[in-house]
Amino acid sequence: MPSADLRKLLIAQIGSELSAHQLYLAIAIYFERQSLDRWGKVFRHQSVEEAQHAQKIIDFLIDNDVEFDLPALKATSTRFG
Repeated sequence: MPSADLRKLLIAQIGSELSAHQLYLAIAIYFERQSLDRWGKVFRHQSVEEAQHAQKIIDFLIDNDVEFDLPALKATSTRFG
């Protein structure tokens, strides 16, 4: 089982990856609203990649019988200047 310090860092990293996922998704939504579908696709793809990073860490923690809660995420605006 990973040490307590490593578990804490991995759980924090899940939060970072999911926050990045959420931000990239918000950017994709913004571009899609502007009918910039190719840019939207680029950022949707990046959003999925960030979620996959989080999933890999989650899978590692589950495989090592670590119980944890997902970190809270702040709301992310889809409006940009």
